[in-house]
Amino acid sequence: MHRREEIHLLSSLAVFGQTYKNNENIIDAIAAFSEATIVKRNLKSFTCSELTRNINEEFSFTLPEGVIATSLKRINHLEKTKEKPVSYIYTPSEEQETSNRNLLLRISEAEEKNSKLLLAIQEYIELKLKRILSNHEIEELSHSFTSFMQDNANGKKFSEHISAFIISKSEDSDFIEHIQEIKDGSIIEAGIRFNNNISDTGAWKQKITIILGTEIIFHLAGYNGDVFKQITEEFLSYITEINSAKQDKIKLRYFSETLEEVNLFFSKAEDIVSGKDKALPHLSAMVHLTNGCNDRLTLLTKKQNLARLLQVKKIKLLEDEDFFSEANHQYNIINSSISNQIQAEMRHEIKESHLKELNYINILRKGDSQRFDNITHILVTENYKMLSIAWSPLLKDKGNVPLATNLNFMISKFWFKLNRGFGSQIKTVAFDVITKAKIVLSSKVNESVSKRLDELKSDFANGRLDKETATGILADCRSDVRRPEEITSEETEQILSLIEDSSIDAYIRNKVYFESLSTQREVENANLTRKLETEIKNKKEITTSLIAEKKLSKKLYIEKITTEKEKLNTIKIKREHVESRYVTRKKMTTTISIVLIAAITFSASYYASDEIEKITKSTTYSALTLLLTAFIWFTKDKLTPQAVQDWFSEKHTNYLNVKLTKLGLDKTTIKQSEDFIQSLEMEVSSIENDIISLESVVKNLDDSTS
Repeated sequence: MHRREEIHLLSSLAVFGQTYKNNENIIDAIAAFSEATIVKRNLKSFTCSELTRNINEEFSFTLPEGVIATSLKRINHLEKTKEKPVSYIYTPSEEQETSNRNLLLRISEAEEKNSKLLLAIQEYIELKLKRILSNHEIEELSHSFTSFMQDNANGKKFSEHISAFIISKSEDSDFIEHIQEIKDGSIIEAGIRFNNNISDTGAWKQKITIILGTEIIFHLAGYNGDVFKQITEEFLSYITEINSAKQDKIKLRYFSETLEEVNLFFSKAEDIVSGKDKALPHLSAMVHLTNGCNDRLTLLTKKQNLARLLQVKKIKLLEDEDFFSEANHQYNIINSSISNQIQAEMRHEIKESHLKELNYINILRKGDSQRFDNITHILVTENYKMLSIAWSPLLKDKGNVPLATNLNFMISKFWFKLNRGFGSQIKTVAFDVITKAKIVLSSKVNESVSKRLDELKSDFANGRLDKETATGILADCRSDVRRPEEITSEETEQILSLIEDSSIDAYIRNKVYFESLSTQREVENANLTRKLETEIKNKKEITTSLIAEKKLSKKLYIEKITTEKEKLNTIKIKREHVESRYVTRKKMTTTISIVLIAAITFSASYYASDEIEKITKSTTYSALTLLLTAFIWFTKDKLTPQAVQDWFSEKHTNYLNVKLTKLGLDKTTIKQSEDFIQSLEMEVSSIENDIISLESVVKNLDDSTS
């Protein structure tokens, strides 16, 4: 694939992983991609095989037709024709169209993100190599990164740089989340790729014999470190679960060649313990085995413990197999021609045992490697050379199951078949991208140390190195060996230098360079420490001064609040006093007015001088009464007791408000005063928060210098 296709595949895998997590159902996730393909490619009418081809072309997947056929049952508004061959017509609803557009948009957004990601890795590599990558190398980089994410063994170029880049970004949560999504998507896609019956998940039904390589046995014993031991235990835990029904569907075996290799390993360890030989530092298992062994008895105890461990885990020698019988000749895949071609393709020495064991697996399978459900045997190894051969097109047809695979492949198969999902709080170490990057980098640096040791032995034997120099280099080689759990982001630059220049001369140059660099850094760190201490001291003084200022401001604000509250209280008291006096006066005025009107009316009537005056007064009163009656008649809807009362009340209120305003006792003044007090209290609260923050800064500064 070209770079553009690799980016599209990575993006499709990322969104595939996201879609699966959202649905927690593999068939629904495939159905979503099926619908998006129909829309993207504008398929009006199609057969299942046509849709399968379109999906795999569109997203660079390798999904079987049977899987797509199962997913079609989950798609709404999909009409199935009755005539042969069966075709489908898709008439999506508005909601489905929106969902399809969103999925395609997410892939497009992921493509932009992955383009930037690959460019960042490219720039990282160019910085480390101090040169610009060619167009061909950029294509190789894209392929290698995709292979890294898919656990393929056919993309090793730049794998150490890709791993170093990932480890250096291990604190970037957004970056790690994105590449983990790609990894998760690739796990699901790989599980589907080798499984034609997608609905048959939740239980393992297949009988299979897994042949374990030597390094897997050593992983289990913990000889190669904690990470490998943990991954191997994850692998065995799935097998224990599958075999828990006492059906023993999965058998664990090893070849007689593996037993011989283990025995030779312990014989070598005996020579080291007895002083006849020295432990090579790049062989982690040997270092672990011989450390703490002062005699052969201790070593024998370790060998017996390993045998007991294999017995407990039901890992046995493969017996009763005649690989050389005439009936098995037809399944032989290795001959001199194939061997030479593989040797030329691999570009490094191929052991005869590698080819022999892969040939054994093909014989045990009777040549059937087409589907994972069909295979009866598989070799699980972490030997890079063995895996490279197994994935070679010379031995593996496209779509077939390789003769050998690694622990990650098998764990992903178990995980997929048992329908585990990604929702568990217990994360699978084998699926973690950072862990994989550390494993790759550990393997590369230890391989570099191995090459350096080979050159060291040759140079020492030929007299090009004296004993003192050789001993010093050997000691340094021991310190350069790394287990995955020992690799940190801070030392990726030094590890890359060790990998890139594995020769003795280059190593010595690098050693001198890094020693001088280390001295320079120590001086720089000392200067930086002094500068930092001065900056901390100055910052503490400034912060302490700010705290004092803030506390003074707080005190002044509190005093201001107290004064304003006293003023407000005085205003409220005065207002109550004015209102009380006004009400009293209003009552007195009303009473006096009524008394005066009554007195005047009575006097006028009682003391009238003659009949004419009385008649006049009577007529006047009658006229007034008529006028008043007429006025009331024509204003009867408006002139109600309540209206009259409201009118007088309004007049009194207006009068009182005018009076209170003149005296500065009105409600607006009181509201302004209350708002002002509230703003002062908020300012005090803000100052208190500032003081807490500043005191926290001072505490952190004290902690940093303690």
